[in-house]
Amino acid sequence: DCLCFPGHESINNECVKCGVGTYMRQQAMAGEKCLRCPDSMSTLSEGATSVKECVCLAGFQNTVTGCELCPRLTQSAVGGDCEVVIGVWIGVGIIVVLIVSSLIGTAIYRKYQRLLVARRIRHEERVIKAIETVSVPGYPVVVMSASNFIELGGLQLHESLRDSGKLKVLDSVQQVKTLQSQKGNLVFVSHQWLGWDHPDPNKDQYPVMVTAVQQLVNLKGWSLDNTFLWLDYISIPQIHRNMQSLAVGSLPVYAAVCNAFLIVAPAALHSDTGEPCGFKSHMNRAWCRAEQFAHLVGCGTDSMFFATDTQNIQQLTREEMRLSFFLFEASLTCCSRGHPGAIPCDKELMVDPLLGLYAQIVASPIDSESRRWVKELIEEEKDRIFPHTHKVEKPAGDEAASQLGSPTPSSRSSPAVRQSMRLTHKIRRTEVTNRELFGEMIGVVDCHLKRGDLSTQLMRAASKA
Repeated sequence: DCLCFPGHESINNECVKCGVGTYMRQQAMAGEKCLRCPDSMSTLSEGATSVKECVCLAGFQNTVTGCELCPRLTQSAVGGDCEVVIGVWIGVGIIVVLIVSSLIGTAIYRKYQRLLVARRIRHEERVIKAIETVSVPGYPVVVMSASNFIELGGLQLHESLRDSGKLKVLDSVQQVKTLQSQKGNLVFVSHQWLGWDHPDPNKDQYPVMVTAVQQLVNLKGWSLDNTFLWLDYISIPQIHRNMQSLAVGSLPVYAAVCNAFLIVAPAALHSDTGEPCGFKSHMNRAWCRAEQFAHLVGCGTDSMFFATDTQNIQQLTREEMRLSFFLFEASLTCCSRGHPGAIPCDKELMVDPLLGLYAQIVASPIDSESRRWVKELIEEEKDRIFPHTHKVEKPAGDEAASQLGSPTPSSRSSPAVRQSMRLTHKIRRTEVTNRELFGEMIGVVDCHLKRGDLSTQLMRAASKA
């Protein structure tokens, strides 16, 4: 009989190659069929002639006991050795990174949420504190009768007047209201200091104050003995700095509880800088605007007057009053001096009082045309009146130290020297930083208003007054 070539088998008298995974031994007998490779083994091609051509399948490796599965995270090709699979490791690495990232992301998110909650709590607490700031004076309301003021002859130090018994001390807002119920009237006198150490060193303002008070008393039908003046140099401690800070922080309360608001701003020169001062410069001072704003919120527009000479007092127009709403656009001494020695900006000291005033006005009913005008203007210009942030300019580098040591031009310096020093100040390098003012706190007040608990907060604060 005819025999097929090695690696072939006879099928229907035809020689056919053994398929993949089978072989035909070379000394095969006639009619013998192709044999299968052992378990987990196969040939690489057809026509294998020996079991030796059988190799381990993919995923298996050859050992002394036969083909065994490759260990985890390894792989092999047909007939090859097991090797670490880079793709698997990359996949595992990606999974690990995703898990770790998820854990870190969750931790960061939770921390962020905790920070948001803590920030919200701080804002809530600050709003409550701000409401108390404009409801409860941190320092008593100290006033002087108009009759005694007229006899002074000039502005005198608070401590001197206190020691001589010429001041009247009202320890609470309730005492102010009691005095007013007994036909007593309080006048808030607002003016610009004309010297660093004394508000009126050359007595430019005092005579105007005297005639303006007399005219106001006559206009209102009051008496001098029952009219009491609040004026910073007289009413605020000038020596004890802590007491002074408490009184300055209570300015909005003082301005808001007075029956009338009187601006005294005659044309004069600042004794230390030589700068011209008057009604225009007064209206451009941030603290002066803050006093006006507090009175507008507390009392409306009907009793705000100004005097620039000894002739006649005049009532402020709505356009002039409108300026007081934009106090953060006005000038401050700390800003003009470039905040030497890293002193805080006065704008930041104004935030709490103004926040409290905002709470008062939005929660109050519209009981007059005057209050309607105030509320509508605040709503219309809210972002401008209560800015989220502000820019602070400070001396940069060595120039900061240079500015601290620079002399202040005095009234005895020649105009040329004063101008030179001002120019030197202007050309110094400064660094500008953005700092938060009201941030989200106006929104916090608005949330209290929507929830209906703002009035409750105001009533609680008022009960402490």
